Amino acid sequence: MTFFAVPVKELVEEGLVDLYSFPEDRENAMKLLEQYPTLFITLRDNTLWSDSGLNSSNHPKGIISVPPKNPDRIAKERDRIMERAGKKTAVIICDTEVFIEGSIDLARGSYGITPVDRGFGFLDLYGKPKYGGVDAIAHEACAVAALIMRQASQGVPAAIIKGLEYENCECG
Repeated sequence: MTFFAVPVKELVEEGLVDLYSFPEDRENAMKLLEQYPTLFITLRDNTLWSDSGLNSSNHPKGIISVPPKNPDRIAKERDRIMERAGKKTAVIICDTEVFIEGSIDLARGSYGITPVDRGFGFLDLYGKPKYGGVDAIAHEACAVAALIMRQASQGVPAAIIKGLEYENCECG
């Protein structure tokens, strides 16, 4: 189900969005906007995705990957990772989402980590209840991992984050 379409090429042409200041290769950026002038935002499995999560990036021509139906279930299958690490680990499945002026990795599934910190209303340094504190831990971990994996041709499929203090949770 498509929620809305973002006419990215048109927004760039009208000067409302400046995508041309980002790329080192402006010619390829223009080709990309010609090939994909519109970004479709869809609802798939009760989650918002750009282009339903279908991904052809870093795939051979004509090959598209489809995200799994239940990413939490996939993350739960972490036995081999724990066996190799020699300890209990959390697994987060990340996916890159496109925004008008960049991209960010978001958590699509997780297991072994409380995905959202429940700090709403915690007291701040001065004893006042805080609106913040509901940190999206799993999303933030994906953003950190993306800095290691990157988004283009680096070919890094996974990242290990050490030293992150988190609440263990046998949940997704």
